[in-house]
Amino acid sequence: MSAKSNLPVGYDAKLAKGWLKSHKYLLLRRISQAAFLALFLAGPWFGIWWVKGNLAGSLTFGLLPLTDPLVFLQGLAASFVPATTAILGALIVAAVYALIGGRTYCSWVCPINPVTDLAHWLHVKLDLPKGWQPKPGTRLWVLAMVFVVSALTGTIAWELVNPVTMLHRGLVFGMGFAWAFVIAVFLFDLVVSRRGWCGHLCPVGAFYGLLGQKSLLWVTASKRADCDDCMDCFAVCPEMQVITPALRGRDADPPLILDRDCTNCGRCIDVCSVDVFSFTHRFDTTPPRGAPAATRNPRPKPRPETERRPTMKRTHLATALAASALVLAAGVAFAQDLQSLRGAGVEEQVGLPAMFHQDEERFSRNYRLQPPLIPHSIDQYQIDLRANQCLSCHDWTQAGDKGAPTLSMTHYQDREGNQLDRVAGTRWFCTQCHVPQANAPELVENTFTSSGN
Repeated sequence: MSAKSNLPVGYDAKLAKGWLKSHKYLLLRRISQAAFLALFLAGPWFGIWWVKGNLAGSLTFGLLPLTDPLVFLQGLAASFVPATTAILGALIVAAVYALIGGRTYCSWVCPINPVTDLAHWLHVKLDLPKGWQPKPGTRLWVLAMVFVVSALTGTIAWELVNPVTMLHRGLVFGMGFAWAFVIAVFLFDLVVSRRGWCGHLCPVGAFYGLLGQKSLLWVTASKRADCDDCMDCFAVCPEMQVITPALRGRDADPPLILDRDCTNCGRCIDVCSVDVFSFTHRFDTTPPRGAPAATRNPRPKPRPETERRPTMKRTHLATALAASALVLAAGVAFAQDLQSLRGAGVEEQVGLPAMFHQDEERFSRNYRLQPPLIPHSIDQYQIDLRANQCLSCHDWTQAGDKGAPTLSMTHYQDREGNQLDRVAGTRWFCTQCHVPQANAPELVENTFTSSGN
């Protein structure tokens, strides 16, 4: 609730600016988060593979590699030898967030942010106690432990429990244990610690905060003299401690919010009815309105006191965006010329060892109940949530006409043994068990002998 009345937070802003403008950045953030998530889900859901992978590592339009720098550094700690594309992808992502602000990832990209925002909204709605609040530096210790565990176990440790990865996995594969991590974060913020996950524990936020300490994009309280102490900005800010130095500072203090924990979410701009806050750049030297003349930097054309527009210099913002675009363009151009460790270009398809085709001898099974090998190439086969090209020949409705082996009836039974008319969901992804056969040389000595069955 607002400190100056019993009205809801942002009520005055809604009256002064209208509902749309008083929720502008919140709506833009939700659209941005949904768009990033949709890009990753379009492939497995609809077969539109513009982007392959997830936020940990992806390939866009088959050209642009992107790698989460935190995942990349964990790999180094775990003694993994990174591929050239992984190095390039990590550099691109790091450069972008170093320019626009590291924790911009948290508020504009991360799909867990809506989950924690919902938990906070419900927490306030139910008027629950604030709960346990970890110390501000706790997430830095968690970040350090992530690297230590990765080094000791030889794994990218955080990805085993990362709620963002679990959310992706749950949306692709349906209900499962992965959702437990997402629900745990929601319940933690709801009943244990107000804004506890993103604000105190998440190592991803800690990492990106460190990465973006010298970024160009920041929020300014340039009109702090107009502040009417409604406290709405503090009520909506996920990191409210970042506001005080800029809003309550002395006249000589700069009005920029330069704290690395600021997420650049823009909610303080939304809910301020007198437009105290606005986006600007790091080098904005405009003094706070109402500051004594002695504290002002000389300017060729001082801004009029009656001006109500934001103080952002669009030229500097355009420079930052252009630099980001150049980094991405250079990455695409460089990726096209890279040679991978296997000796082929990044986009060049390397053929598998000589495959047996349908008219050749099939490999016999080496042990009872071994899934039969696939005696033909499946390079172009589509197997996702909506389509399975294998069934066009091997389903019981097609096998007779196509002269192909029919699937075992066990493929048409659910976990309880009930007979189904179509392939069970547990058997849908054929390549989980079946792989193409190949006359490949043994990489290590193998003394395995067939059971003869």
